[in-house]
Amino acid sequence: MDTVDEFLKINGDWLIGVHCTHGLNRTGYMVCRYLRDRVGIPAKDAIKSFEIARGYQIERANFIADLLGKTPIPPDLGKETVVKPVENVYQIKQSVSDK
Repeated sequence: MDTVDEFLKINGDWLIGVHCTHGLNRTGYMVCRYLRDRVGIPAKDAIKSFEIARGYQIERANFIADLLGKTPIPPDLGKETVVKPVENVYQIKQSVSDK
């Protein structure tokens, strides 16, 4: 979440696209967690807002439970995923009105 905070400090007027490569609801979890922890939106409201924007519900009960503070996400979740620093990232800055 610190990375998102840093990005927004520098590029606050940009649109941000967040995508999970395997469709496991990690995107929804991350967005809702950010809204809850950094923006101060209650978890239920963050989940509902995300689901309305997305068009359907978050399907992973363990993610919803964690957001609501009911149970932690299992510690082995995602162990097979290796996160590496991104190098040579190219950015295109275009305002929404330029479309």
